Amino acid sequence: MRALLVPAVVAALLLTGCSGDDKEADARPDSEVAVASVKQILAGNNATDEQDRAGSCLADAIVEGAGTDALVDAGVLDDDLTPSDAGTPSLGGALAEVYVDALLECRDVSEEFAARRSLYPELTDAEAQDYIDCAGGIDAAILRPALLASLTGAQDDAANAARQKYVKALAKCEKILGEPTTS
Repeated sequence: MRALLVPAVVAALLLTGCSGDDKEADARPDSEVAVASVKQILAGNNATDEQDRAGSCLADAIVEGAGTDALVDAGVLDDDLTPSDAGTPSLGGALAEVYVDALLECRDVSEEFAARRSLYPELTDAEAQDYIDCAGGIDAAILRPALLASLTGAQDDAANAARQKYVKALAKCEKILGEPTTS
C-alpha cells in the first residue's frame, strides 16, 4: 500500500496546484507554456532533482496525452495556460487515464526507492536492487488499474480487486525490505 502513496502524493500535488507567473509564456508555443505550468504544479518551486525530473516527464506526457484544451476544461490550467487557482480540477474519465499513463511512463522505481532508502539502514545493496527489480517488474496490467482506482477514488468491486491485486504483488517485494526504521 505504501507504493500507492507515491502516486497519490503526486496526484495531490496536481490537485492542489501552485501559482507561478511566466513572463516568457507569450513567446512560447501553447504546448510549451502548458508543459511549464503543469511542471510547476507538480514539482513546485523548491523541487529536489527527482521531483524536477518526475515533474518534467509527467508534464510532457500529460500535455501530450491530454492536450491543452482538456487541461483547461478540467480546471488544471487557466485559459492562458497558467496553473489554475480556481480550486480542485476534475481528474475523471480520459484525463485520469492520461495521468495514470504518464505515471507509468515516467516511473523510476530506483529513484522512488532512493528517496526512502534511509528507512532501511540494514538493507544491503543487493537486497535493495532485488526490491527495485521486484517492484519495477510489477506488470502494468496490474499497476495501471490500481493507480486508476486510487486516483479516481472508485470503490466498485473491480476497483477494489485491482487495488488488492497490486497490494498482493507489492507485498512480495516489500518482504525483501523488512520493517522500516521509524526513528
